[in-house]
Amino acid sequence: MATCASRELAPFPWPNPPTPSDSALIAPYLLFPAGSDGKTLLDVARRLEGSIAAAGYLEPRYLGAACNGFAVMLDLEQIQPDGARKPGAAGFAPTTAEPRFTLAGYIRRLFYAPPGYYRQIVFVVSDIGIAATTPAPTPGELRAIAKDGSAALPPGYGSVPFSWKYKVVALVYEFQKGPADGDARQIPPSGRLRAPQHLKKAQLY
Repeated sequence: MATCASRELAPFPWPNPPTPSDSALIAPYLLFPAGSDGKTLLDVARRLEGSIAAAGYLEPRYLGAACNGFAVMLDLEQIQPDGARKPGAAGFAPTTAEPRFTLAGYIRRLFYAPPGYYRQIVFVVSDIGIAATTPAPTPGELRAIAKDGSAALPPGYGSVPFSWKYKVVALVYEFQKGPADGDARQIPPSGRLRAPQHLKKAQLY
């Protein structure tokens, strides 16, 4: 029986993720313009890492998605109404790399966060499609999933071919925070910006 490449990673809930605000399928040619023949899932991760770093994200976290898939959860960010990230330190919530980071402190900061729009993007690479979604999450619930993620993909993914069975999906979770403490709510599916708009405004492609 083959060993799962994801055995060294904390799990992302796949194929039953929390309901996103919107999602988009990433075409292989956007990752590998010259063709994906001979590529592995580790190659996919490296291509994603390049785009993620160029877009200015601070701490992407890897989790397993089923047996041989993986998910990359990006930082929670505060965005402007058009989907562009707010400039400077206001653009990101605290990362787990901060010396005094605690999940409770992170959630407390979101509870008292300034009004506006917030977003978290998750890339999922898997040969298993979404089966069904679970209820819409809070920002704190998403961060709790990401908390145990790894900073890099295990080398075992280098032996998993990126075949036609694998799809790359972007899940976009958008939240709106009102003036009252603790009133952040997820924007429902397709309720505002679509996933491709978010990805472009995030400068991910």
